[in-house]
Amino acid sequence: MTSLQTIKTLVMAVQTLKDIEQLSVKDEIKEQLVRKVLESIGIIETVEGETISAPTTENLRLKQPTLGSQERVLESLSKLGGSATRADIASDSGLDPNIVSSLLNKLVKRNRVEKVKIDAVDSNSNRNGRGLKPGYIYKLVDEESGK
Repeated sequence: MTSLQTIKTLVMAVQTLKDIEQLSVKDEIKEQLVRKVLESIGIIETVEGETISAPTTENLRLKQPTLGSQERVLESLSKLGGSATRADIASDSGLDPNIVSSLLNKLVKRNRVEKVKIDAVDSNSNRNGRGLKPGYIYKLVDEESGK
């Protein structure tokens, strides 16, 4: 394999490992997938069903770079009673509202937060958006029950 092919393979493996970390599946399944990827590029080896030098998702540090910020959003939601608007979360966490939106979307995909549409209360205006009433609130998901 040429150096360029090796680099391309490693880049693809790293991206695959990041994608695995974002899956909404049990950690044991993630670790099995990580082992398969690492086996396929020759980083680890399985002998008679036993993995040699098998890293886990924890020690590989495959967390998104925004994990600290995601934790801040989760802490703010918790402090705000478990549900809040994006603006409330941004205000409480001190993060930019656009960044909060991005982080909330990631947390929704990871099933850590639920996005709930707010029914329009004001019959004169069904509009929402900047400067208007929020269209959604975000709720913490109970990790044990998934709701």
